[in-house]
Amino acid sequence: MSALDWVNTGASVFTALGTVGAFAVGGVVLYRDRQATARQRAEAAAHAEADRRGQASFVTGWGVSTDSKHYGGHKGGFPMRGPTRIQYTVLNDSDGPVSDAVILIPPEQENGPRGNLNVGFLPPHSDRSTKEPRPDHLEFEFSVPRAVPFFFTDTQGIRWFRDGQGALYEWSDEIDARLSEPLAIVEPEAAPRGLPGGTPGAADA
Repeated sequence: MSALDWVNTGASVFTALGTVGAFAVGGVVLYRDRQATARQRAEAAAHAEADRRGQASFVTGWGVSTDSKHYGGHKGGFPMRGPTRIQYTVLNDSDGPVSDAVILIPPEQENGPRGNLNVGFLPPHSDRSTKEPRPDHLEFEFSVPRAVPFFFTDTQGIRWFRDGQGALYEWSDEIDARLSEPLAIVEPEAAPRGLPGGTPGAADA
């Protein structure tokens, strides 16, 4: 093989290596680009979900016995007089109103039907509270403030559900199926803080 043939062969080899290298570099660039695009899409989806849940995340609900040291509806640090009740509160700490708030209260007897307590409309940065009789079997359940399950609708028209652990879910057929057993309708007791027409944030009498 002549020197010229060796030169031509070497040039062909370098050209082939360059082509393979270009493909390799292109593959790495394409892989990284796809990774970056997938990451951007995931971040955009996360931001969209955070925006979607933004208002709802500021809406909470709980109950506490009126004879508990954690009950804040009395003055002077003494429990209220009269029968022990559970004070249910829904707090809307968001910048927009929420509507159709409904608390699922515990049954009067174990394994009985739950109550459906209509709280209604809450303006921004307001709360609604109402008291209901405390069943004997829940004496210790509400000795400290405890999350209660409830529904509400945000300003986007999205229906939300917080369960008894405080977890937030968008309303779905699955949740509807879990709560499909009949619910007794309970009219809430009129209370200064508790209901539409009352004064949000005012102290209990």
